Amino acid sequence: MFSPFSQCDRRFRTVKFLAVVLTFQSSQAFGESTDVARNVRAVAPPTSLELSKLWQSYLQSFGEAVCKVESEFFDGTTLGTLKQDHSNIQIVTSRSLADGYVMETAFVSPRTKLVTSTEIRVVNRCYAFSLTKKEKDSVELWELDADSPSEDLLTTAEGAKLAKSWVEGAFATSVPNLTLSQVFRHRTFRLNDVSETAEGNWRLEFDCEVPGDLDRVFHGPVVLFVQREGYRLPISLAARVRTPLCDSKVFIDLEYANVLGLPRLSRFRSANENLCDKERSAADMILYITWRRPTEEDRKTLYLSHYGLPEPKKPSRINWWIMLGGALLLAGAYRLISRREQWARK
Repeated sequence: MFSPFSQCDRRFRTVKFLAVVLTFQSSQAFGESTDVARNVRAVAPPTSLELSKLWQSYLQSFGEAVCKVESEFFDGTTLGTLKQDHSNIQIVTSRSLADGYVMETAFVSPRTKLVTSTEIRVVNRCYAFSLTKKEKDSVELWELDADSPSEDLLTTAEGAKLAKSWVEGAFATSVPNLTLSQVFRHRTFRLNDVSETAEGNWRLEFDCEVPGDLDRVFHGPVVLFVQREGYRLPISLAARVRTPLCDSKVFIDLEYANVLGLPRLSRFRSANENLCDKERSAADMILYITWRRPTEEDRKTLYLSHYGLPEPKKPSRINWWIMLGGALLLAGAYRLISRREQWARK
């Protein structure tokens, strides 16, 4: 039986179905546009200022840690003819602790594989010192700064400068005491291009002319690859380093491992192509870095007593009080004499 109400009901259900379909399609389209916008925000190219801030935050999160760095060296006339060089084998143990910093470098004999000498550089809250120990000899204290401890003691040798920059952040430029953040802040820095790689990382191309230690100048063109997300740590670097006698192409590759709550440098490789006095040569260095948590024994290495040497005597505070009291007495006596002279004139 025909009923106008049943016909209206069918029409209502049809309209309701179309409304549901349109709502679903519009919500899907809105969701897609939201996803697109979210992806656009996620892949925004990094700036040099952003990278410097992220890396500073990374270093502030570094915390206490102990790392061991083992090195391999290669040399040759070109990168394709590199042969392992056993003349300079060293193992660096770096301890970054709340009370100070220790860098211990052990030099190993290529023939016997035994430690021939050890250099230790320490900065704690009270003083700083350097030690050296030859094989079968006693420990020798050759530098002590008990008045104003400073981390400058750790950077008096090229090896210490490089090792410290490798270990704490992997922002080295192959020039001692020069980090990528310093390059970004230099007046000659010019960012030319930022692009995304097929792997989803970032490629930065820039120019600069930044002088560093040992008459070395870090200059462009420089190509730097950084991670897509997180702290956007460096992955690889290609640049040039110039000295008064040589011009070198430098290639650096970096690998990380998640240890102690952070992505920490686990492998560092630096390959150089050098042109010195029209002669070409090549060098390659690989560092293998392992990390662990510090122990109580690591904290003891911050102090001279751990090496069988006496602790430096602290200056007595009584001397300062005596000097202060004497100065006050002299000031009071001078004021009293001045007043008496004024009264005598009256």
